[in-house]
Amino acid sequence: MKKTISILTSMLMLLSVLFVPTISAESRTSNDIFSETKEITGENLNLDIVLPDGGEALKKHMGDKYYEANWESVIATKYYFKLNSNNELVPMTTDEVNAPSPLACGPSEDNCANRYGITLYVTGATVVGNTKLFGYTFYWDKNPPLDAGNSADGLALTWGGNLAVDSYKFSVSYSNGDTDVFPASTISPNSGVAFEFFEAIDRTWPASNKYAESGGGWLYVASPAINLGRKANIVAHYLHTSTSKEVNSIGISIDGGSIGWNTKETIEQLSISQIFTY
Repeated sequence: MKKTISILTSMLMLLSVLFVPTISAESRTSNDIFSETKEITGENLNLDIVLPDGGEALKKHMGDKYYEANWESVIATKYYFKLNSNNELVPMTTDEVNAPSPLACGPSEDNCANRYGITLYVTGATVVGNTKLFGYTFYWDKNPPLDAGNSADGLALTWGGNLAVDSYKFSVSYSNGDTDVFPASTISPNSGVAFEFFEAIDRTWPASNKYAESGGGWLYVASPAINLGRKANIVAHYLHTSTSKEVNSIGISIDGGSIGWNTKETIEQLSISQIFTY
């Protein structure tokens, strides 16, 4: 009987490692950008259950592929932005998020005035042999009241390992109900793909400006069969321009899995990384 209880306890501990979310929030110095990460791994994950907050956004941008894979991993990272004295949207530090003040009223309260949360998601699955499918999305908790004027942002996916782009799709949904599909602005066949889009679109009266509420899509990458069983990582980068009302292009570049840009504007780079076996 004691042996049976011991075996059951070991099984429960193993399941808890595989299926219980791990949440972490780092606070090293007063200048750290606050982030909160949740990661779930397992077999045939039900995204409707494990993504109660981001599932709808991911489903919208992945379409039918949301249900076509046996998902093995999900990772989500959340950041918070605020409007500074120049009405620029800038990321909040750990100290600001945790400070007992009207501006920062705790990481569990997303409707706090002057706070705008953005969450990045990446999901991964093996579909056929040496092909991996990734779903990815970002979504804002609420629309920041930005100044009038077009503002370009970017989203890039980069990876390590001997992997190549197979196919992809990226779209953005706006506050007025529009959903626009964007082509890749940069492709590095063996290390990444990037998209640029307008975060804010200036429109004339009586129409109000529209803002990006969410965006994302799907990506297939493949590897030569000889490399199967190796580990690699995929990183989603959200590139936010925060210092100008008129940014028409970021000029994203990808080299060996790392990214850069040629705009002179300040770019806030938010990243989320997932390790996988191919």
